[in-house]
Amino acid sequence: MSEAAGLPRWTLPAAAALVVALVLDVLTTYTVIELGGREVNPLVQGVAGNAPGFGLVKGVVLVAATPLVVALASIRRWLVPAALALCAAGTAAIVTHNLRLIGEMT
Repeated sequence: MSEAAGLPRWTLPAAAALVVALVLDVLTTYTVIELGGREVNPLVQGVAGNAPGFGLVKGVVLVAATPLVVALASIRRWLVPAALALCAAGTAAIVTHNLRLIGEMT
């Protein structure tokens, strides 16, 4: 357990993995769009072609999820890194898909 936050010690690595996955999601999605692809998520279609705007939307979503993380911590502390890791894995799957598309498009 982390002495400061009372959370499992793998919370920070899970959070870092999620941030890295989100950055890679923005970069690979932007690259797919630049190569002629399109964003299929209707919630971000309007900003996906603009890397800074898309990054801002991803950042806002991450900040908006903070109350959920706090709620999870109040239920079971181990849920926090588990939820972060699950989100990172899901985002990594999207990045993998984007990289495959980039390979097919180039």
